[in-house]
Amino acid sequence: MADVCSGDPGTGPCGLYRRRHPSALEAHDLERLLKTVKTGFPLVNDCEITVEGRIHSFSPEKIDACLAGGANCFFIGVRTFHTDLRRSMRRIADRDRIIEFLEKLKAGGRAVVVIDLIYGFPGQTMEMWRRDIGDFLSLDLAVIGIFAALTKTSSLMVALIGAA
Repeated sequence: MADVCSGDPGTGPCGLYRRRHPSALEAHDLERLLKTVKTGFPLVNDCEITVEGRIHSFSPEKIDACLAGGANCFFIGVRTFHTDLRRSMRRIADRDRIIEFLEKLKAGGRAVVVIDLIYGFPGQTMEMWRRDIGDFLSLDLAVIGIFAALTKTSSLMVALIGAA
């Protein structure tokens, strides 16, 4: 546990694990980490425990380990469903794989599924953005985080997308 902070009065402390994508950990380590958080800190009964990750690093075993460890929410960094745009950013999963993964994750009904979408990528059209929103709506997920792409002309992302 990298940081522990005071929560709102009466809610106990909150924890923040500072690892970009915990789903990169092995299944047994994920479960152990989550169980340590659940048992080692005075959390409220309905505390949200979210595991963030990328689709390619989540296996069924890791999902089960997260749930066994006490996770009740998954935050998946989709960014965009558009396969060509994703590939230009070196994202592995294509649109069909993303949708299949999210449908399976949601189907279990064991945790809330949250995704993020980003608008304003270099080369992203309004039609691409509309389709991203349509894909999200068709999945009937609980929550979406929407962010603007803030890029500098010298950034790696601009270089990758521009080279595609």
